[in-house]
Amino acid sequence: MSPTRFRVAYQLDGIDAFSEFVQDWNLSFSQLSLGRLRGSITQLGLGEVQLGYGKFTQRLEQHGAPPAGYRTFGIPLHQDALFFWRGHVITGNAVYIFPQNGELFSISNPDFEVMNISIDPVLLERTLADMGLDKLENLLKTKEVIRIPSNLMKGLRSLYTGLARTMLTESTYQDYGMKLDLVGQLLSACAEGAGVQPLSGSHKRTQAVKRARDMIHSCCQQGLSIVELCKSSEVSQRTLEYGFHELYQMTPKAYQKAIMMSAVRKEILAKPDAKERTITAIAKAYGVRHLGKFSADYKSYFGELPSQTLVRAS
Repeated sequence: MSPTRFRVAYQLDGIDAFSEFVQDWNLSFSQLSLGRLRGSITQLGLGEVQLGYGKFTQRLEQHGAPPAGYRTFGIPLHQDALFFWRGHVITGNAVYIFPQNGELFSISNPDFEVMNISIDPVLLERTLADMGLDKLENLLKTKEVIRIPSNLMKGLRSLYTGLARTMLTESTYQDYGMKLDLVGQLLSACAEGAGVQPLSGSHKRTQAVKRARDMIHSCCQQGLSIVELCKSSEVSQRTLEYGFHELYQMTPKAYQKAIMMSAVRKEILAKPDAKERTITAIAKAYGVRHLGKFSADYKSYFGELPSQTLVRAS
């Protein structure tokens, strides 16, 4: 891995620009709540360590992967944080650890704020050895979430919150000793922690939601009925709706609509051919029958009409 140095700072106004400005992460987002997405991204690449800060105003479903060749840790910056990540419920006193070559699947609530630190595995191994924490190395390979004692998490959160505010203006963060301090304090807190339990609820319900979600994503142009989703998921409507409420705080129908809206928006933004890719054609391909209502719903989600999105994409 060749160490890279870079600085990125961007204020978001809409969901479309997010992936364009994030460096080294492979990310895809679907917006699940109404309203225009706003937020900010800050990244700092220091070779052996990459730091990333993000804050978003809307509920999002996130897919993708962290920087290749690094071990990546996530640190929620609010004590009352609560979101879903790779089958776990993450709270403000938990650090989550990306498995090597593991994919991201996360559902974050509005006003989500997080700091990520990606560490060169050689630096990680060396720091663990220097701190006498060799046993922690195996834990980091087997655990995806570690619950941190509240007093230690408070200090860790304070350290990384301060870093998020200053990391593009303070040259001291390029100092090797500072990098070791950031890594060392994180590992020290993890050493005191313990793994957290997966998302509460029956295994059957969790698997049913996963099957329904996969079907919605693969068939978002078909407008699946709740009966079809239940049949595919092999559970009752009540069980499936309870599972979606538990995970997404929304019904399967509302989730399907949000995914469809995000897919339509991506189609509109994909370098349109004015003769073939009209809004009407795209909407009808996704089963839309009432264009007026569709336009109103679209504006509720994204803060602009489909025609305005098309003009920006042209």
